[in-house]
Amino acid sequence: VVLHFFIAFCWSLAYQLIYPGFNRLIKNNLAKGVIYGCVVWMIMNLIVVPNSGLHRAFVFVPGKFMMSIGLIICCIGIPIALITARRSKYLLAPQMR
Repeated sequence: VVLHFFIAFCWSLAYQLIYPGFNRLIKNNLAKGVIYGCVVWMIMNLIVVPNSGLHRAFVFVPGKFMMSIGLIICCIGIPIALITARRSKYLLAPQMR
């Protein structure tokens, strides 16, 4: 469980670091969350998990794919994007005055 939270923390930290550049490319926070969720899913399922030695190589099963990518988008991508956008507005507000 601790490893799972550590990985999620690392993904949120990575988003925090790329946010300024990502924000210039895409203005819609929901779209940023969906795209980031897809990137997280691809890296985790196509690179990290198969190379961990704990699971077999990725096999595409449409139903399983839709469920897993949907969960990552809804539970990781969108929340991180919305929280980061809200936090950045709060942190940048004093500088804009």
